[in-house]
Amino acid sequence: MPPEGEMMVMRGERSWLVGLAFAGRGRGVVWLCGGLVGLVVWGGLGAGVASAQEPANPAVSPVMSPAGGGGVRAAAKKKSELTAAFLAKFNAGEDSGAEGAEALARKLVELDEFDFIARYNLAAVLARSGDAAKLKEAEGELKNAVERGFVEFDLMARDRNLASLRGTATFRALLTKWPEVQERVIDQRLQRMLETLPEKGKGYTTSKDAESRIAILSGLPERSLSGAIEEMRRVERYWETHILPEGQGALSADEKRPDPWVLVFLPTPKDYQRWAIEKLGTVQVGGIYDHDRKELVAQNLGPLLRHEYSHVLHWRHMMRTGFVQPLWVQEGLCSLAEDLGPGSQGNLSALTNWRSNMLRKLAKANRLPKWEELWGVKEAKFTENRGLANYAAARGIFLFLSEEGKLREWYSAYVRNNTPMQNDRDGQRAFEEVFGMPIRDVQQRWRLWAQTLPEAPEGGVNVRFGLSVGLEDAGDGLRVNAMPDGNALRAGIRVNDVILTIGGKAVRDMTEYARVISAYKRGDEVEVEYRRSQGQRGQVVGKAVLRVVELAE
Repeated sequence: MPPEGEMMVMRGERSWLVGLAFAGRGRGVVWLCGGLVGLVVWGGLGAGVASAQEPANPAVSPVMSPAGGGGVRAAAKKKSELTAAFLAKFNAGEDSGAEGAEALARKLVELDEFDFIARYNLAAVLARSGDAAKLKEAEGELKNAVERGFVEFDLMARDRNLASLRGTATFRALLTKWPEVQERVIDQRLQRMLETLPEKGKGYTTSKDAESRIAILSGLPERSLSGAIEEMRRVERYWETHILPEGQGALSADEKRPDPWVLVFLPTPKDYQRWAIEKLGTVQVGGIYDHDRKELVAQNLGPLLRHEYSHVLHWRHMMRTGFVQPLWVQEGLCSLAEDLGPGSQGNLSALTNWRSNMLRKLAKANRLPKWEELWGVKEAKFTENRGLANYAAARGIFLFLSEEGKLREWYSAYVRNNTPMQNDRDGQRAFEEVFGMPIRDVQQRWRLWAQTLPEAPEGGVNVRFGLSVGLEDAGDGLRVNAMPDGNALRAGIRVNDVILTIGGKAVRDMTEYARVISAYKRGDEVEVEYRRSQGQRGQVVGKAVLRVVELAE
């Protein structure tokens, strides 16, 4: 972080998306990953965090709802335009006047009373004015921003635009009572989100995990919620043992300045669709982590949850180090946790998956992106210009490092090499350090490795066998939607039952199902665990034995 008095920069804060779409090839799944850009101006644009990134628009709800969404789209467009105008005036120091930064900040606050980014920016404009009346208002707006969800302690403490507020009782109270304030704020956020749900969230539960600093709003059965928490714990263990520098945990060890609370929303499938249409304008997105608002939403408890929770852990580490890493690093690292399992030494390791299948095909066709091209892709173009290939390559680079036993070593060098005094943003120096060879040789080694990757099971594409039922995603498992023969019915399975495990292994989405079922052959009998809704009487869990059959072409 820059010393006291220097400008703070926060560019490129993101809402991370992982999307799910069916692509006309049976049950084949295409994952679409992208980012919604968020920006908070803390001290203008200067040296510091993410200095190589382009300025971006704030994380407004990017709704493009096909059903009566014209008004919402217009509001989102207006907010985006106002923010762009505000940034231009703010960075030019043009605060006064009808079209100055102060007036524009007030308009943004009027658009959304709960927008803590707008309130924080209004406080910054007012605080640097030097006007006594405005300083008092700035105190109130800063307090409003924190109470509505602003959680960046270090940035607030160093923002030179707030210098005139540092001696006030409000500012001192916010800093000294930060953990208590944040605890109260997350409780309020949970309640506010609960009240936005149909029937005010009837059937939903709220819980908090103080150790991981996550507050969960869940529409899933208790057993499934416990499974979700365990999955997030697995991701923490993976990051601590494979990625983060030695001795640096996934969670902050500073009790006075703990990690910000993150709200984790695990909706029912129906509520997820409603939320996605309202907030994103599409149901083709399966999960999101909005770092500006510290909010994670996941459609399933498998790859989507693990990917998004990786973004939570990564952003926490980036904020502690003051180095906001480029998108290819963020997406490459966070997609590793999509598929975890026992490695060659029996430890938790990243596995090959559908992305590595794509990587191998690209390598064999000599169509892999060059690293320098990947490093040079503007973040807004990362998902548009060969987006799936970019994601496959980014994950592939880190899977390569993992299999070479150099993932943690590279990440440690990468973080160490990026400080206010030195820059290795593309990671080239870190690659050359850990491999002891020029970057062109490292890249060639990676290209040859990519051609030899084993084919991973991929539902609807290369899986020959399956259970004798039709299945669809249900969030925490796979819902039975058809029973083409009498095997499942005789075993006690009914339509709308949700399969949770096969042979004792969790199957929270079709990708996990493909991996698990690939271990069986036609005619095998396997025990499945399922849950069945009994209406107001709740859920029951049962077991049945199903036969593995050959799938029709």
